[in-house]
Amino acid sequence: MKQDDEDADYEVIHLLDKFPSETNISDIDYINQLKQEGDWIIITGDERILSNRRERRTLIESELRYFVFVSKYPNKLIYEQARRFITAWPEILRISQDQSTDRRWRINKNCKFLSA
Repeated sequence: MKQDDEDADYEVIHLLDKFPSETNISDIDYINQLKQEGDWIIITGDERILSNRRERRTLIESELRYFVFVSKYPNKLIYEQARRFITAWPEILRISQDQSTDRRWRINKNCKFLSA
């Protein structure tokens, strides 16, 4: 998600749309590229990113704000993924605009936000 600070608009961009020629881009590579561009917010359903030490370290060092849907999010039916995303969206926006909050979040199956 790309943030435009001037008017608080957001543009949601899928990873494959952002990097169309790199269909197998690694998490570390895309995080580093987004870090270089700045003002990105990562929203993912790949909770392995939190348990892989190199990927987690890359996320932390990037200083990008990120949200990870946990509880086997990618394995859910598309309408359940959409429900959780839409339910969580207002809180994602609120947290993204508040520079005093934590930068790393897990979102559980009940859309409760937990510090990652």
